[in-house]
Amino acid sequence: SSPAQLDMNKLQNLNGMYLAEMPFDSFVKQASAAAQDYDWARSADKAHFELVAKFLQSRTKLFSQVNGWSYFFSDAVEYNMKNLKKALKKDEIRCAMEKVAETIEQISTFAAESIEAAIGAVGDEFELGPGKLNQPLRVCVTGGGIGADLFETIIILGKDKVVNRIKSALAVD
Repeated sequence: SSPAQLDMNKLQNLNGMYLAEMPFDSFVKQASAAAQDYDWARSADKAHFELVAKFLQSRTKLFSQVNGWSYFFSDAVEYNMKNLKKALKKDEIRCAMEKVAETIEQISTFAAESIEAAIGAVGDEFELGPGKLNQPLRVCVTGGGIGADLFETIIILGKDKVVNRIKSALAVD
């Protein structure tokens, strides 16, 4: 028989399952304690922190990942420049992102369905499928290439912040 091996991926997945099933109040308390190591969290609004925690509890595997929530709490976003340049490399994507910013500004009912429909209409206009449009949008809005549901993320961030982040991303050389 072979000796037992510690598989860190399995261990993290097990911990993630434990955190996902943890009572929300306990999760928020421990996530908040973990977040206090980071500058952005010390000034974070408690209700907003709880909203983000509720949204990300099922995706969190380690409390050290709470630092990855920082883009929900700051006006500016730190872009992964490699991802940003790749996402905005094509002129048609840049034009589509400009249109997405304009379209989001005009949404009166800021809900996931209306956001998804508006972004889908931009995709149709530029003949870009969701994958070709949503990935650059995610990079513009969050700074990274992966994350939780894009449309819910946009709602939590808010219309003004999302529009400003898209415009900021497009202004980066």
